[in-house]
Amino acid sequence: MRPRLDRPHRPFRPRCLVLGMLLAWIVAFYLPAFLIAATGHAGSGSALSAMWLMTDRVGLAVKLALGVLFIILLLGHRRAIALPTPIRAAADALLGALAMFLLLAFLPESWSRGFGIGLTGTRFDPDTLPWYLLGGLAAGLVFTLADAKCGELRTPPTDT
Repeated sequence: MRPRLDRPHRPFRPRCLVLGMLLAWIVAFYLPAFLIAATGHAGSGSALSAMWLMTDRVGLAVKLALGVLFIILLLGHRRAIALPTPIRAAADALLGALAMFLLLAFLPESWSRGFGIGLTGTRFDPDTLPWYLLGGLAAGLVFTLADAKCGELRTPPTDT
């Protein structure tokens, strides 16, 4: 069955969306942790070891809360609005950053072990906030790209 060319969006493919969500979640935690560690805000030692230590300290509540926010924002807008791929990629990037911002804004300090206010003692620390938001942006893009490429990996190439 050939895809309809007049359709402005990809069909809803749960397997691809789950893969995209998992990869986005990984990027959302490890990219900011690496950038924070590389700039020296997470302790001493190599950036990779500081990143592993920082992500290991992050509480389960933080990890689950970000996953839930991603599901609500990224999957929610996919079900509600059909967008062309470039606009969807930009929307996913912004929604990924919004999910990270909401997590930093509303997660209680007692749950934030190793993340945001639990890492620095400040809710919106100007030294780490850009890295968290950049991680959210990148996670949104990874979600879009993983979903877009997932279907192409299963489909054999056609002769044109």
